[in-house]
Amino acid sequence: MRGLAVKGLERVKIADMAAAFEKHGTVTNVKFMDDRNADAIVEFQRIGEAAEAVSHLHGTKLKNRTIEVQLGDRFMPNPRQPAA
Repeated sequence: MRGLAVKGLERVKIADMAAAFEKHGTVTNVKFMDDRNADAIVEFQRIGEAAEAVSHLHGTKLKNRTIEVQLGDRFMPNPRQPAA
């Protein structure tokens, strides 16, 4: 899986998101997954690049929004918390 699920993006533009993630590898696709533009998928050319982006960007701020980043094409619930 070379994709990342990104959560917490309200009011963040695709260009801003791509710029942040491109620091960690070649981004091949960025798309929002909902009408609020709160969740997105970011795809990389290589899995190692995606893993590096997770380790550097998870829990950081993008346009004053704290983002959550996971490997995968959808955001998986935290195993310690019940799914909504």
